[in-house]
Amino acid sequence: SDDLIDDPRSGMPALLRLRNRLDLIYAGEPAPFACDRAFARVVHEYAIPKPVVEALLDGFAMDLDGRRHETLSDVKAYATCVASSVGLMMALSWVCARCLHLRVQPTSGSPCN
Repeated sequence: SDDLIDDPRSGMPALLRLRNRLDLIYAGEPAPFACDRAFARVVHEYAIPKPVVEALLDGFAMDLDGRRHETLSDVKAYATCVASSVGLMMALSWVCARCLHLRVQPTSGSPCN
């Protein structure tokens, strides 16, 4: 997805297509692409909240807008959208996979629930 957004020929239409594909994934009807079907399984198995993924797409929108990061606050806002969302998705999948691997019963506050 990042490569698609970074391609100068893609632009906002590409981001809109990604948002539509994300909607399909969360509706349980992923687009007929292997990557969409695989991500749909990850989203379902590890309970990745849609706003986390939408934050990544919001960061892509910042890229497309040509936004410059002139202050530390600007950098933090961008990093929250992009790096933090990816890190959170990875952490959720790792924690939930670990719960399943160890056959640990997740607590009520666990991201596995």
